[in-house]
Amino acid sequence: MMFKSKLLFIVTLLFTIHNSIAQDLFTEVGIGLGNVIGEEHPKGKTEIYFNVFKSFKFGEIGLDISTGGNFIPGNISEIQGDIETLSPNDAKFTSISAFYRLSIFKKVYFEPRFGYSTLFYNVNTDNERIIDKSNITYGIGIGSTFFENLSLSLRYQHLGNTPNYEGTKNSTTIISKSEKLNLVLLRVAYRFNWKSIF
Repeated sequence: MMFKSKLLFIVTLLFTIHNSIAQDLFTEVGIGLGNVIGEEHPKGKTEIYFNVFKSFKFGEIGLDISTGGNFIPGNISEIQGDIETLSPNDAKFTSISAFYRLSIFKKVYFEPRFGYSTLFYNVNTDNERIIDKSNITYGIGIGSTFFENLSLSLRYQHLGNTPNYEGTKNSTTIISKSEKLNLVLLRVAYRFNWKSIF
């Protein structure tokens, strides 16, 4: 009898904790398509991402994780003789950012964000396979939710600087210069409430 009472208490406690956490907790899973700011990149840029955020009376606060690179495979490196200079626009990226969404009109929201990013290339040189650079990332966006579960947003993101590197691949010198990478991305995502999946 004592065991059953304890078990019932534990189950009730876990259910209450789960219910309070899942309440107003959402996730979006989607893709982003766009380009480099300042100059048109013929390969374009793309990302896949997901986030988790909680809704409060004053807005929504969450965490966003994304990874991406060129939309069209390949690169636009500049090759002169036996020197290949990597384009900063070709850099791949991963990022994790905290964000805050403020409703400005019905289902339209404004979203600043701040976090950590890594810009990297697969170089496969004689001494390095991947070169990368850690950065602070920040951005702003505006978006809206349609049909309760479809999210559409336009976002600017500063991803930091590309790696500064020089190495050799066979008889070719590979050079990467430290340059800024800023993107504008149109994001489309499916949105769901955690409470609906438990």
